[in-house]
Amino acid sequence: MYLPKRDIIATGLVAVAAVVYALWAVGSALPGMSSARVTGMAVLALGFASSASAVVPAFDQLLHGVARRIWR
Repeated sequence: MYLPKRDIIATGLVAVAAVVYALWAVGSALPGMSSARVTGMAVLALGFASSASAVVPAFDQLLHGVARRIWR
């Protein structure tokens, strides 16, 4: 089975986000990530990066709204 490189990157970023959340949930958060707000922002940033790598081939196109024109 062949997976495109951008799907592998997106999957890795989501896996890292899941680990960050799981560590916070069990009380073993990384240094500086003990608050829910900081952990949430990290997970949000990882999710945004994952979406940007999987949905649009180039991040620059995402910033210019190409995805919106694709779905019309």
